This record gives sequence, C-alpha cells and structure tokens, in this order.
Amino acid sequence: MTIAESIRELVGDMRTYGIPCKVTKVSGKTCEVEPVNGDAPIVDVRLVADDKPSQFYLEPKVGSIVLVQQITDTAAYVSMFSEVEGLYLSTFNGGKFEVDSKFAIANAGSSLKDILMDIIGAVQPIVVLYGSNPDYDKLASALSKTATLFK
Repeated sequence: MTIAESIRELVGDMRTYGIPCKVTKVSGKTCEVEPVNGDAPIVDVRLVADDKPSQFYLEPKVGSIVLVQQITDTAAYVSMFSEVEGLYLSTFNGGKFEVDSKFAIANAGSSLKDILMDIIGAVQPIVVLYGSNPDYDKLASALSKTATLFK
C-alpha cells in the first residue's frame, strides 16, 4: 500500500462534488434550491462570499439549474449557473453596475440615467431662430428609451 492510499484510508475521501439543484426562490443575496435527485431542499444558499460593501454576484433565474457546493453541514454557495436573472457589481467608493431587466450605472453622486435625462431635458426647449430646430420627436423618443433602458 502506498503512502497516499494509507492517508486516504485513514482520512477518507475528502473531495467534494457540486450538487445539481433547481432554484425555487431568490431572496437578496441568497437562494433556496431543491436537489434534482430528490434530496431535501437547501435554504440560505449564498450568492456572495460575505457581506462586505464591495461585491460582485450573479442572481440565478428561478426554475434554472445551479451547482451548489457545501462549505459546512449548514452553509453552501452557488458555484455554477445555467441561467442568470441579473448581474450586480458594487464597489467600496459607491460605484454600481447592475444588469437585470434594466441597466444601472452609477457612483455615489450620480447615475448615467440622470445624466442622459438632464441632457435631453436641456436640449428639448431650445428654439433656433435661424436654421433648424432640434428634432423634438427624436428627443421625445430618446427620453422614453432612456427611461425604459435604465433604472
């Protein structure tokens, strides 16, 4: 018997494998899942490593399949996703980038949506005496699209 085999015999197989699960609920930065093999549901599965203000995480789509890794008997995290509902990134200095059904790009003082809405709002009332006025229909369309695209 080799040394490696002796150690495995004493300690056991310490390798851990992911558990394929179906996402049943997402609540903030955790989710609830049901293993596809019919085992008991797993609750409070982490989507982030910790609760620090600077984070990056993906939000799985309810009903999708994820791979869950156990950390301890009572703690687990999602390691792989089949479908994603949203992507979230926040930084220590207040920066934010979010993608779900809409986009959000912001820092502690302003957001891209606010800046674009301000520019469109400033251009809309312009009246040109000589030459061409702004295309008000295009400005109204841009305003509507900006409001629809961004949070």
